[in-house]
Amino acid sequence: MAFPAALTRNVFLSAARETLVNSLSFIGRTRMADIDFHQVVHLSRVRLNMASPQSVSMNCLELSGGRLNCERSYELPGFSLLVSSRTHGALEHGGGEVHYLSSCASGRITRLILSDICGQRQTFREISTVMRDGLLQHINSLWQGNLVKQLHQQLESFAETGGFASASLCTFFAPTRSFTMCSLGNPPPIWFDSQQRTWKRLSPLPRRSVSVPKNGAAAGVYQLDEYQHFQQKTRPGDLLLVYGNGFSESRFADGTLAGGSELLYRLQAMKDVEGIASIEPLISEIQRGGLSGDSTVIIAEANRRVATIRNTLLAPIRMLRSPRDCSSVE
Repeated sequence: MAFPAALTRNVFLSAARETLVNSLSFIGRTRMADIDFHQVVHLSRVRLNMASPQSVSMNCLELSGGRLNCERSYELPGFSLLVSSRTHGALEHGGGEVHYLSSCASGRITRLILSDICGQRQTFREISTVMRDGLLQHINSLWQGNLVKQLHQQLESFAETGGFASASLCTFFAPTRSFTMCSLGNPPPIWFDSQQRTWKRLSPLPRRSVSVPKNGAAAGVYQLDEYQHFQQKTRPGDLLLVYGNGFSESRFADGTLAGGSELLYRLQAMKDVEGIASIEPLISEIQRGGLSGDSTVIIAEANRRVATIRNTLLAPIRMLRSPRDCSSVE
């Protein structure tokens, strides 16, 4: 029998609301309408023994991430981000997932790469280092096309020695709240339209003719014209889910795979979606379930934050120095 899509979240909120009402019952005049949703989420986390995300302050011209077991939240111009990452086993067991997040000199451009790397420890470290260095090199570039081509060439080289990786490369541009993604074998992103109150998978842009090196692609490597490109302009309150193959191969509490149409179905069944916090219980259910490998998901919420005048004025000066690398591979 299929597990009801909204059951986990309803139980989650019901338990938290009950806790909050009981704690204030001595007042004798508590109304459900007066209960703040964020209080509900906080109390439900306490009751269900869920750790709150670590709030991370990210500076301009900085890169963070790596292969981490973490749950971090970032408040950035244009978008708020929640990164939920779970590691499974050692790198010697055949690779894992890595993610990197960068912010440009003014804070207007946020770039993300999420990759599932197959290979032994040394191969994993080499490929992840190449991806990190690519983000650092293009940290101030608005367009990610050159970075895509650079990664393609480097992954071809690694394929000759047995390394392989799928990846999602995303750019968030704060002034227009626009989202751009190139998928190298990862699932398509899922978008919540806060105006229409609907969830849907983004459709890739029409394939463009891209020249492939004369030698052709190495075995097991996606060719440039096989990459999928996505674009979406968002409004405040819109949500975007970017996740790798590890997350799609994770399971709900009832054992159902999160991949395919199941994740979208359960998101569509949710009511009263208000920001990242409202879907955290569903994401946590998947991340706390049985993992066959590393699992990473990034939730982005479009916001009204803008780059400060100070950061805008200091950007040319910051560009005279190298970006700060705060990443690590555990």
